[in-house]
Amino acid sequence: MLLATFKHISSKNADYSAAEAYLTFEHDEFTMKPTLDENGRLIPRQDYRISTLNCGDEDFAIACLRANLRYGKNQKREDVKSHHYIISFDPKDVPDHGLNVDLAQSLGEKFCKEHFPGHQAIVCTHPDGHNGSGNVHVHIVINSLRIEEVPFMPYMDRPCDTQPGMKHRCTNAAMEYFRAEVMEMCHDAGLYQIDLLNGSKTRVTEREYWAKKKGQLALDEENAVLAEQGLPVKQTKFETDKDKLREEIRMALSDAVSFEDFAEKLLRRGITVKESRGRLSYLTPDRTKAITARKLGDDFDKTAVFAAFVRNAKQVRTKTPLVHSAPTMQDFIKQQNSVSRMVDMELTNKKLVDRGARMIMEETGIEDYELARSLLLQHGKVRKAVEAYKAGLSGNDLAERLRENGIECEYCDEYYVTFLFSITSDEEDYDALADAMEKIIQPKILIRKDETPFVLPEKAMSIREATFSESEKIPVDNAKGRICAHNITHCPPCIPIVVAGEIIDENSINILKRYSICEINVVK
Repeated sequence: MLLATFKHISSKNADYSAAEAYLTFEHDEFTMKPTLDENGRLIPRQDYRISTLNCGDEDFAIACLRANLRYGKNQKREDVKSHHYIISFDPKDVPDHGLNVDLAQSLGEKFCKEHFPGHQAIVCTHPDGHNGSGNVHVHIVINSLRIEEVPFMPYMDRPCDTQPGMKHRCTNAAMEYFRAEVMEMCHDAGLYQIDLLNGSKTRVTEREYWAKKKGQLALDEENAVLAEQGLPVKQTKFETDKDKLREEIRMALSDAVSFEDFAEKLLRRGITVKESRGRLSYLTPDRTKAITARKLGDDFDKTAVFAAFVRNAKQVRTKTPLVHSAPTMQDFIKQQNSVSRMVDMELTNKKLVDRGARMIMEETGIEDYELARSLLLQHGKVRKAVEAYKAGLSGNDLAERLRENGIECEYCDEYYVTFLFSITSDEEDYDALADAMEKIIQPKILIRKDETPFVLPEKAMSIREATFSESEKIPVDNAKGRICAHNITHCPPCIPIVVAGEIIDENSINILKRYSICEINVVK
């Protein structure tokens, strides 16, 4: 259900009366079209409260149209004509705190006056939503055009936004501000304080909500037919594909102790999990495009998933009894003299985790116990943790870790990471990079030593002469002694390996091949 929310909808509809009609007349919850009686007339809503602000003696629609004509705004099809904000209160506020339509309406009017000054507005409160859960909610619809000069509001990002004739802008910063203000309003009114800033553990979009609603109605109808026929009902609760995916992820995450373990458990269920740029996405067999964790909820993002690994490992250590006298364990410990004799250890109890961490410290030279332990939990196996550490971070791995810490590199590949600083870069930029490097859990970075020294090739003709000469493309291995026709540059380091007019020697060929350059243009 969509409960306890703050929502924004922008509209390009020039018919302002349509908003008022939606608020005051019954509409079909699925099609959103007006509900008509047997005579084809609109059916008024049974219970609501409505008021207008800054409209004078005119209707909301007429007042908005007059203001738009006066300032010459909102005349184009692509112009946003109005903004629709919805505040939904917690249904428990009705029995617990005496929330009713009148109180919600007064709160909505106050919120509108304080946060949308200078705008023509209509405020309407409904006692219930489509879901029948009793969530009292307030609709605030404002003309996008401002008709009065107002003080500078915290959510505004331009000084001119205070002037009449300017339009309201709902930015991400503005939404964060409004959410915080709604929470404060609930607190001051003695209502349940809605946490709108920390996301949703299970995020249900509008589209998914309606899919679930319609699916449940269809399922109820099918079950009714089966009941009439005396047949058993197999399922009573409809689940969307996302609901099923969430359940599968929760089952796999219930006892996973590493990302590798987690991915393996999901794969057994036909689900592929992928990590990219610090975010997780899930691909089911019936889809070609993965579903991001953001669309499923905060319980399924990288932070929550990796936190579950740590919790699961702790539970395993505390629940599993330690077997100190097992001779096989003692023999195993005595045999661990080198990585070559290591075996893959399952993280089954505290003793194994502790021993595994110390084995990693011994083999890698890591002095930080917590770092070694985190490597073990991350990779799941002692051998893989050691191998990963000794291999070091590749250029791509380092770039990804830096990205997670707010640093975006200019270029990266398996061996290199390139950073671009300009003349405007100050000391803080360099400090930010240094701080990000210090935060990376893997301290060892793979260093590729260039065994081939760079020696300037011999020049045979000018760059211009070589460039405009007739040329041909040949394999690099066959280019020794030939004259380069075009500059060859690889990034990084963005320095020409061979310049047009230079003689290609054995040293140049080795460098070109190292950068996977297989063909070269030479002078005929």
